[in-house]
Amino acid sequence: MKRYTVKIDKNEALRYLGCRGGQTDGIIDRQLDQTVKLLEDIAVPAYTYRVFKLERSSRGIELNGTSLILTGDSAAAFLRECRSCIMMAVTIGRKVDTELHRRQITNMAEAVILDSCASSAVESICNQLQMDLKTEYAGRGLFLTDRFSPGYGDLPLELQPEICRALNAEKTIGLSITGGMLMMPTKSVTAFIGISDRPQQVIQSGCGHCRMNRSCNYRKAGATCADY
Repeated sequence: MKRYTVKIDKNEALRYLGCRGGQTDGIIDRQLDQTVKLLEDIAVPAYTYRVFKLERSSRGIELNGTSLILTGDSAAAFLRECRSCIMMAVTIGRKVDTELHRRQITNMAEAVILDSCASSAVESICNQLQMDLKTEYAGRGLFLTDRFSPGYGDLPLELQPEICRALNAEKTIGLSITGGMLMMPTKSVTAFIGISDRPQQVIQSGCGHCRMNRSCNYRKAGATCADY
């Protein structure tokens, strides 16, 4: 498999930190630079994915060969013209968790910055994988949907254990799910991408489609995450 390198978007990390419009001071800038370098050294990106045929039933969208059923309107919207999908899992490894835990004990400010940069790091691996898959399937005359994950819209987080089982993720990339539906390592992502015979529209995003819309700190402050 292709090896990907961590590419941290500092503006994205700042958005996770709540720095509106990328406004920072020199101290945060230096801490960000140091954290980016640290993650480049300790992150161990790994991924796995499989392609599954889809079947519609009264229960939802079923992935052949698994017990997975994608319920609700969100998955139906993404996969409305798809007969198969890619299921993927990505992580940047346990060393990041170890370092994050250490900093939570010794320096919480550094821990917050590391957490934000690590979130950007794992998204960068997802984006690189998705782009390569898009190129591969375009060569076959096929098109991919946007990426969507459990927790998006009304797609339940409770799918996580079966996703990991179907991908054999614990054995292949060391990813497991706790009883509370947390991923270990924590900086990991599972997602679905639909495969279609025709170009797919970008699915509408926004607060109305986000499962955090009632508890979001951005909305409480009178803004949205897109403002940061």
